[in-house]
Amino acid sequence: MKHYAALLFASALLTGCATQVVPPQQAELPPPSRLMLYQNIPDTPYATVVVVRDSGMLAGSCRTGVYVNGEFAASLGSKEKAEFRVPPGNITVSIGRAAVTFPARALTPLPPSPQRNE
Repeated sequence: MKHYAALLFASALLTGCATQVVPPQQAELPPPSRLMLYQNIPDTPYATVVVVRDSGMLAGSCRTGVYVNGEFAASLGSKEKAEFRVPPGNITVSIGRAAVTFPARALTPLPPSPQRNE
């Protein structure tokens, strides 16, 4: 009986980590702020590489970084896709941690705090 319970428990854990394929037609586009490279249509010949992230529980709330030729190109969430217009030739596409990027904005210094005389 213990073996069946362990098998049932292991099956439940593995099912929770399963992912589902998202067809490119159903995948959503991320906001432009998370698409960094190879987004413009070049005047010279190019190839289009489409990367689609699947859905599921496995790191579903975390973004995944897409790197093209070793450079951070996009940050994708679950069920999102990105299209990259790359020059012809050998291209390396890899995934990894999403680079943390913040929108550029001016920082306002804090006013000086009042001094206490004790």
